Amino acid sequence: MDSSQIIESFRAFDAYTLGDAARRAMTGGVLRCLQPQTSVTTFVGRALTARVCYEQHKIVPLSEYGAAALRDRVQPGDVIVIDGGGLMMSAMGELAYANLARRGAAGAVLNACMRDAEQIDAMQLGLPVFALGTAIETVAGHARIIDIGEPVYIQGVRIASGDVLAGCRGGLVVLPWADHAAVLAEANTIARSDQQVMAGIERGESMSEIWRKYKSF
Repeated sequence: MDSSQIIESFRAFDAYTLGDAARRAMTGGVLRCLQPQTSVTTFVGRALTARVCYEQHKIVPLSEYGAAALRDRVQPGDVIVIDGGGLMMSAMGELAYANLARRGAAGAVLNACMRDAEQIDAMQLGLPVFALGTAIETVAGHARIIDIGEPVYIQGVRIASGDVLAGCRGGLVVLPWADHAAVLAEANTIARSDQQVMAGIERGESMSEIWRKYKSF
């Protein structure tokens, strides 16, 4: 399968299942610190990473900010991942959001905050954003976007461009691309097991018997 077919295979599963599958395959990680800031919460896509270099006491012209250059690299299905170092400041607002949605991004992940939450939800563009929270104050004017395409570390989890990210209300799952086959195999096993359990429940079988016969651990 080519990469687009592999991503479609991942989209057959929710982030909860993929998180369980990654744990069984002993790879990847879960980000609990970043939560959905939009009404739409689910996505699967491939990471495009960057980092914020924030200089509190220096004025950085917007022409040198670099966010536009990052967004210009976004391809359909990408998840933009910006490591803002945990700053409780905004690294994305409604204009950037609209641009990402129009470019076909699958999601945005910010190790910082976002702003314009009400306007973004009113757009109804279907692009999930995960972040530390919302904030009025922005990094723009005192920061540059650097290291586009280079790996970042968020909550101790390494995210490289091209890795698979999946989101839901429970958080974010990071799946290294090199391990995609092992994770997909585990996800299929879990899904088949859960289907058998549900069928047993619908037949009225006892839960202890269902668990013994079908549940995969």
